[in-house]
Amino acid sequence: MSLLEVHDVDKSFTSDGGVVPVLRGVRLAVPAGQMHAITGPSGSGKSTLLRILACLDAPDAGRVLLGGEPLPEPWSAGGDRHRNRRCGIVLQDFALMEHATALENVMLPLRYGPRRLPRAEQRRRAAEALEGVGLGPRSGHRARTLSGGEKQRVAVARALINDPPLVLADEPTGALDQARSREVVDLLRAAVGPERAVVVVTHDPRVAAACDRRWHLEDGRLLGED
Repeated sequence: MSLLEVHDVDKSFTSDGGVVPVLRGVRLAVPAGQMHAITGPSGSGKSTLLRILACLDAPDAGRVLLGGEPLPEPWSAGGDRHRNRRCGIVLQDFALMEHATALENVMLPLRYGPRRLPRAEQRRRAAEALEGVGLGPRSGHRARTLSGGEKQRVAVARALINDPPLVLADEPTGALDQARSREVVDLLRAAVGPERAVVVVTHDPRVAAACDRRWHLEDGRLLGED
């Protein structure tokens, strides 16, 4: 059994022109210990699929399992717990609190985690996570003063802080130059472990080449490339 399983997922949206199918019978299996890439042209449904995996949206049909358990309803209490404890998310636009420090941004998931840790312990863990991504000296700097590469590393540290089994990254290098992109890819690869998988949505062939397996999404259908 794979850590992440997607079974026959369909998703459509309604527009003025009628119903627009976005995902059609998508199947995906990602074992723990691997990093998989999902590629495809703009508008192919990559981000829609990632939102479903992150429990931010629900499929019209089909199901998604993580560790053999179906995902809860999006935006329910169970969905909130899923995103906090079982799924770390790294977004292209970083989604940081710009007025808060790097440390405070990384601490945020711990404030809503399964255990109410003392604030000193939250700070210790967040500082350790920032050291792990090479940003220890920048922990006290406000997010708005950080470079794009630094912000993305803060986002990676935040995604990993509660030790989730699944990490999802949506175009994590889209706003970065080649050198910073390589750094972020290396961090995501380092996040892969015996009980953790990483799924990356990307248009960058260099990012896809760093993954264990590549999938291509087009016309709503997901095909394995190797």
